[in-house]
Amino acid sequence: MALADELLFHAEKLIKVSEDSLPSQADLRRSVSASYYSVFHLLLSEGADLLLKNPEIEAVRELAQRSVTHSQMKNVCMYLAKPYQGLPEKLRRFAPEPNPAEIMLIAKSFGNLQALRLKADYQIKWEITNNVAQDAVYDAKEVFSNWQLLKTSRPEAALRFVSILLFFDRYQN
Repeated sequence: MALADELLFHAEKLIKVSEDSLPSQADLRRSVSASYYSVFHLLLSEGADLLLKNPEIEAVRELAQRSVTHSQMKNVCMYLAKPYQGLPEKLRRFAPEPNPAEIMLIAKSFGNLQALRLKADYQIKWEITNNVAQDAVYDAKEVFSNWQLLKTSRPEAALRFVSILLFFDRYQN
């Protein structure tokens, strides 16, 4: 099982309600964090797979995956959550036209999950609810299914999307 899948499974497991107990604040916070990281690792791993046709070269895959920061992905996703016409001119050159709904949903969910993860990890006085954690898991699952749909229905758009995630922040022209 890939790390992204394991993290999503873990996020779900942490919010399970049993007959004798509710999830603790720590469980709920870790579930939100695992939901975010499942999406982060899904996009990086899938991006490396699409761009590097030989997945046996593990060192090169790791280099590609480790070259992206959370803030870089958040910044790019902030743009890609919009229709093509709303993208900055510099980005339009690389983005698929029109910007598929799957990309906009993935990008928007990534930004929302990252903000929620930061809140869960650092705002200690915030009482997280089971509903918030369940919504985070649901959003992550939506990203997974929209990614699969994008990859199969619009492979060129999927390739452009991951290329933008991995490289756009370094593009200087």
